[in-house]
Order: sequence, then C-alpha cells, then structure tokens
Amino acid sequence: MLLPLFPLPSRPTELIQFRQPNIADAMRFNSITPEEQEQQTTAYLKALLAEPAKYDPLTWTAQDRITALWWIFTGSRETPVETFTYNCKHCGKEHYYDCDMNALAEDIQVLEVEPFIDDIEVSVEGVPYQWRIVPLDGWAMEMLEMRRAALPPEDDAEFKEAIVDLRFWEFAYQCELYNDVSGTREEQA
Repeated sequence: MLLPLFPLPSRPTELIQFRQPNIADAMRFNSITPEEQEQQTTAYLKALLAEPAKYDPLTWTAQDRITALWWIFTGSRETPVETFTYNCKHCGKEHYYDCDMNALAEDIQVLEVEPFIDDIEVSVEGVPYQWRIVPLDGWAMEMLEMRRAALPPEDDAEFKEAIVDLRFWEFAYQCELYNDVSGTREEQA
C-alpha cells in the first residue's frame, strides 16, 4: 500500500511516494545501533521509496530525513496516537502519556526559499573565497557518523583534539565553494 505523497520540506515541489513498511522491513531494520543510525536511515528510506531510482535520501537534508521517518511512521499506523510510559520522579509510579504524533506536524515549516545561504565571503589563510552555506544532508550525516564511531575513548589524550576535528568536519560539510566542482564531495570538503 502506498502512503500519501510526502512534500520534501526543503524542496516542497518534490513529492516523494513511499510505500507502507511490511514485516520484511521490520525484520531487516529491527536492530539498529547508534553507530549506524544514519546509514540505516538511508537504507530504510531507499527501501520504502516507491521509485528508488528517482530519489536519493543521501541528498535530502537531515531535517528532511527525520520528517520522512515521521511521515512513514504516522502514515502507516491505524492511529497516530502513541502511548509512552515513564517513571514519575515525584511519586515514583509509572505513568502513561498518549501522544498524538500528528500534533508534531504543527511545528513543520515548509521552506519558501532555497535551503542555503548564498554568496558568503570567508577568508581562508588570508585569501577571500565565496561560499554557499548548506544544511547537512544524508551523505554528510553518514560521514559524520563514521568519524564519530572512530573517535578515541573519552579518557584518551587525543579525544579533545578528535572532537575539535569532528566539529571542523561538521562545519566543512555545510560549506560549498563556488566554482569548486572537481573531485568527490570528500575531496571538496
């Protein structure tokens, strides 16, 4: 069964068709570790695309991907209400909360402009360059995930330097140099 068309929040004219997840999908994606969350998100979104050759979740913004997961979740259930349990710190008892997942849509903002900031001048080693600042996309999120998984232990002497390096890459993946179209995305970053 197909879900309602999903307007990609960063490019609302692109309408994405997902199919409803099935038992095979649940079995394939039932145990995802934090170290592979972004890679599995890409695989899951690709698996549920009605036209997988037409769209690539790696090119969607991180926010697009999260919203697509919510769209699939709410669109494939009989009811949008999800019951959550929690232990109350005041009385020590277990409580329940019924959350209408569709209520999350009240905060969704569809862009009316392109998802980037254009023509930013930033000097690198004293030389001015023109940049475009873009949101992190699926590819960048996967690269950051792999870099995060390779971090040394927190008590390691190199940990602080590795965190700074990770933050640098997070920034680099959001920057595009004008006229820099050569090489792979990794080389450009």
